[in-house]
Amino acid sequence: MKKLFITTLIILGFAVWVFPQASADQSLRRYLVSPDFVRRNQQELQLTKDQRDFIVQEINQTQSEYTSARWKLQDEIVKLSDMIKGQGIDESVILEQLDTVLDLEKEIKRKQLILAVRIKNTLTEEQVDKLRTLRLKEARRARLNNSRPNPVPRKR
Repeated sequence: MKKLFITTLIILGFAVWVFPQASADQSLRRYLVSPDFVRRNQQELQLTKDQRDFIVQEINQTQSEYTSARWKLQDEIVKLSDMIKGQGIDESVILEQLDTVLDLEKEIKRKQLILAVRIKNTLTEEQVDKLRTLRLKEARRARLNNSRPNPVPRKR
């Protein structure tokens, strides 16, 4: 089991190394908001009942699909890991399995993006501006909290 876990980590680490996404994710986050962020700030946004109901419905539907896709992805990663463990690895079979894993990852990212777009389209321009302001404040607060050194207790 430990070997399987380590192999899976290596595969995922390789996928992240081969397919860097940090900058793409950063630029998307600039224009879209997470459903959780909207939920946490729903009072400040003054969501209408229709907006709230729509967002909850979309989150519930996407969460169900997302969970199912994550389970499939985990199964396919285990298969890939098992294939790589053996000797005399058939490259074409490994690549085919990798394509299956990447397709599932693509499906998951697609579901996340669709949800974020639907939520943003539900909000008014003023609400989107308010979210942007709240996100900047939260980021500033996080930077301040991370940059402050922990106070050293004084001896009396």
